[in-house]
Amino acid sequence: MNIKRGQTRAFLLVSLFILLGFLLYYFIPFVQDYFADPILSRTINYSSYPVILDEELDTSGIVSYPIGEMQFYQNMRFNHNMISYSFYNCPEEKKLSMENAMLKLSDKVPEISFSEVRFGGDINITCDKLKLEPDETYFVAGEGGPTEIINTSLFSVILNGKIMLLYDTSCNNNIDLHELLHVFGFRHSDTRRSIMYNFSSCDQILTQDIISRLRKLYSVENYSDLYFSDVQAVKKGRYLDFDVDVRNQGLVDVRNVIVSIYADGNKIDDLEFGDINFGEGRIIHAKNIKIPSSTEKISFIIDEDLIIEELSEKNNFIELMF
Repeated sequence: MNIKRGQTRAFLLVSLFILLGFLLYYFIPFVQDYFADPILSRTINYSSYPVILDEELDTSGIVSYPIGEMQFYQNMRFNHNMISYSFYNCPEEKKLSMENAMLKLSDKVPEISFSEVRFGGDINITCDKLKLEPDETYFVAGEGGPTEIINTSLFSVILNGKIMLLYDTSCNNNIDLHELLHVFGFRHSDTRRSIMYNFSSCDQILTQDIISRLRKLYSVENYSDLYFSDVQAVKKGRYLDFDVDVRNQGLVDVRNVIVSIYADGNKIDDLEFGDINFGEGRIIHAKNIKIPSSTEKISFIIDEDLIIEELSEKNNFIELMF
């Protein structure tokens, strides 16, 4: 009888110690996490803007823009190289003059070509003598200009443009080329011999600095460029809170964006950002992501499997230190 009681007491005592051990195993880390001081992250070695455009331009001969900006906004271009156009109420001689101007431009800038469509071209060309009224979406420069632009931060993407051909004559297609270059984002020039001078004359020319700028802009591949706009994190014990802002500063939309998370080199999770259009971004807020309490470095990687075609992948990786 006493032996059985002793065995029962020993069993209960061992069970109690085991239970106490489990409680201590789970309770102590919980207490440590609860009383742990929050640690703010700091970003190391990251630049969101890759160098994809060489700013060295050919400035031989007459220069249209010896100083100042050439375009209305930074890196203005269409996000494709075949530019469509449509005529509205234009006589044949004006159509021919504009198409000759397009041929001159594509001859000097072979990266660009033009194609006529019946309606809804990238460039809409009208010969009606109607007054253009500027509004919040239409930038008027003379009688031609871009009508809609999306700023991606790396590019100012021209979605479409408009030209009004109000002139009866145009020697050497200079007026047509002048207005066409406004659609491509070029300002007026202070150089009288430049095609972009404010008043037209027959001796004006398409200068080499404009040609060089267009060739560089349209030599860039029509790809996306994803980057981390902002990443912040707080670690408290074994738990991580973070905000991740991913944006697309490239030229085309992206589908099914995935961002992978690593803690000290060990993968924690994949974040699904979905689709990100050019000039847009998405933010993910996360709380209480479990990580080892000893974690000193958190890494985020955009498109780890290199599925997406991008202008640069150097800005797809960011590290946070604690």
